[in-house]
Amino acid sequence: MSTDTCFDIESVKIQSGSHVVFDWDNTLKLYDKKQRIISCRVDKHLLQTLKHEKQCKLYVISAISPSRMGLETLVHEVSKLGLLDIFTEPDDEPTIHAGRYARKGNLITCGYDKAEIFLELSGLGTRSEERQSTQESTGRDEYEDDVIEVDGEDYVDSARGVPSRAVNLPHTTPSVFFFDDEEVNITNFSTIVPNSKCYLVK
Repeated sequence: MSTDTCFDIESVKIQSGSHVVFDWDNTLKLYDKKQRIISCRVDKHLLQTLKHEKQCKLYVISAISPSRMGLETLVHEVSKLGLLDIFTEPDDEPTIHAGRYARKGNLITCGYDKAEIFLELSGLGTRSEERQSTQESTGRDEYEDDVIEVDGEDYVDSARGVPSRAVNLPHTTPSVFFFDDEEVNITNFSTIVPNSKCYLVK
C-alpha cells in the first residue's frame, strides 16, 4: 500500500490487469464554473487503452447519495462525457441497495465507505477473507510464493528459485490504483484495501 500526491493522472504507470478506481467530482470529472461545462481529466483514449488493451477493471465510486436519483445523476454525467462504455456493459442494469450503495456496472455511488464497498463489489474482499482464513488455519500465506509479471518484468518464484513470466495466476492479488481529491478517502482506502496505490489528486 502506498499513497502519493498526483497532479497528472495520465503520468501514473498502471500495470495490466489492475483495478483502477476513480472518484468522480473534482477527480475524473472537472467542472468549469464560468462556462458551466464539465470535462474529463483523463483522455478517453487512455481509459479505453486501460480497459481494452491492458485488461484493467475501471470503476467510478462517488460519494453521491446511494439512491436511484444519485445514480442517475452520475450515469447522466458519465454518458454526457461519452464514457459510459468505459465503466458499463450494454446489459448492465441499475442495482439499488438503499442506504449502502447504488450501481450500474462499475459506476457506483455510496457514502464515504468507498474502500469497503469496493472490496465487496470487486470480489477482492472475499479473496482477502479466504487468505486470512488460510493463514490462520495453516500458519502459511498461500500467496507468498506466487509469481507475478508487472509490465513484462520477470519475477522469481521463491518456491522454485527460477525466473518466470507468469500471467493471470490464480492466487496473484491484482494491484489497485485509487484516485481521489479528498485526503480522508485516500487514508481509508490505503489502510483497508490490500496492494493499493492511492493518489491524492490536486
